[in-house]
Amino acid sequence: MFDEVCSSEEWRTAGCALDRPIAKVLSSALILGVAALLFACSPATPPTTRTAEMPTSVDAKTAAAEVADVRCQHEAACNKVGGAREYASPVSCVAELARSAETELGPNVCPRGIDMRRLSHCTQQVGVESCDPLAPLGLMIACDPTALCVRASGKSWH
Repeated sequence: MFDEVCSSEEWRTAGCALDRPIAKVLSSALILGVAALLFACSPATPPTTRTAEMPTSVDAKTAAAEVADVRCQHEAACNKVGGAREYASPVSCVAELARSAETELGPNVCPRGIDMRRLSHCTQQVGVESCDPLAPLGLMIACDPTALCVRASGKSWH
């Protein structure tokens, strides 16, 4: 490779003779460096794929707390929380609505738990309800316990 660059006469001069060993060292170092990087970056064993399974259901208490929180945010936006209003405080609102929701979604109603996807749809629907008296959970189509419960097959009713 270097013979093509330097003529035989040039090989005898100091400049060409010095260039060749340096070039060899540099190219060898470059090749070794790239090989080392490739070797260092490739795993010794193939990586194992671990995917954490996301839960597809929650228990009634967790679902009730989520629904109560969203419903109370809605009630606060409708000016029904605080002072002499329907709910004295956000804490009392959540406590009251969580008790109610837990009764409606409890283990006797949903023994296998609550489908998280359906629960998410329910909570989204609560947020768009009008400020008229908020319907009981069971009367809201998206929040009907039979729609939220997980069936034996692991899927929701609808």
